[in-house]
Amino acid sequence: MFLFKKALFLAAAVVTLGLLSCQNRSNGAENIFFQSAFMMDTLIEIKVVSADRDEAQQAVKAALSRMEQIDRDMNRYNSKSLLSRINQQAGQTPLIIPPDLFAVLTHGKEWGDITQGAFDITTGAITRLWDFPGRNKPDNQTVQTNLSKVNYQLLQLDERNFSAFLPQTGMDLDLGGIAKGYAVDEAVRVLKEHGITQALVDAGGNMRALGGKDDDFPWKIGIQHPRQPKDLIGTIPLKDQAVSTSGDYERYFIQNGIRYHHIFDPQSGQPARGLISVTVISDTAETADILSTAVFVLGLKRGMNLVNSRPHTDALLITPDGKIITTPGFPLNGLDSKIAIFEHGEK
Repeated sequence: MFLFKKALFLAAAVVTLGLLSCQNRSNGAENIFFQSAFMMDTLIEIKVVSADRDEAQQAVKAALSRMEQIDRDMNRYNSKSLLSRINQQAGQTPLIIPPDLFAVLTHGKEWGDITQGAFDITTGAITRLWDFPGRNKPDNQTVQTNLSKVNYQLLQLDERNFSAFLPQTGMDLDLGGIAKGYAVDEAVRVLKEHGITQALVDAGGNMRALGGKDDDFPWKIGIQHPRQPKDLIGTIPLKDQAVSTSGDYERYFIQNGIRYHHIFDPQSGQPARGLISVTVISDTAETADILSTAVFVLGLKRGMNLVNSRPHTDALLITPDGKIITTPGFPLNGLDSKIAIFEHGEK
């Protein structure tokens, strides 16, 4: 494991290195075209390697358009979204929904089973109680009352009619741990359809690489020190894989010396405490997105067991006392030996 100096409590965030400040940059015979947009409550960035400027721009435009559509349908903070309409009709009537939203909800229920409830897409009944900008938290009695509304197994999905129904008034779907990953995968799919073979899509740290940065080198991703944003724990190479990080520093406030963050344990209704950061590498962004959340909730031992049970998956976990544990296959490079001592967990 990594053992940090006692004064340091580190969490990981994934960042692209050498971020472009303009629309394109020369890369030998080819160009890297870059475009960003704000949606899904985060910054979306797409880099495409192509010798054809028009091809690249059209591909990126189409990919961003697809992500915008997903945001319109799956954003619970948009009262007109399909997801919000399902929530509004909880306890009343089912809602017919498009196949992609139906698929995401289906995947959410499946992962609820896989993670034994650590990943639960009905935690909206809890998350809506917290006001992070206002630094306000609900009282324990309110949390306990709303916990009865958190149960992914109660979500009714009708495959014949493509409808979704929450049977209890007050139930609330929250796709914060899956929608961004799904959107990244869809963006990569659209880029492929437009003939792109090398790209990197980033939705607020949920990333997926299509090919490498060039034929010889993968994309280089930094594992960021969140308490000191300019510092990195190390870097990882990414080629035809996805990576996602969940941490207690993304949305939080500190009250009476206690850090309250946005990753909730569906069993207790409180912020999960066993880890401070989880970075997962897997085949798809959706899987990495889900697993980084689920492992964070499960904690070190159960979380590592889950990672080890999944094919083509590796992870880096950081505990509250500053220890970092990785699977043997986690490709961390450039570790500063002055900061930590490295040791692998079991696989």
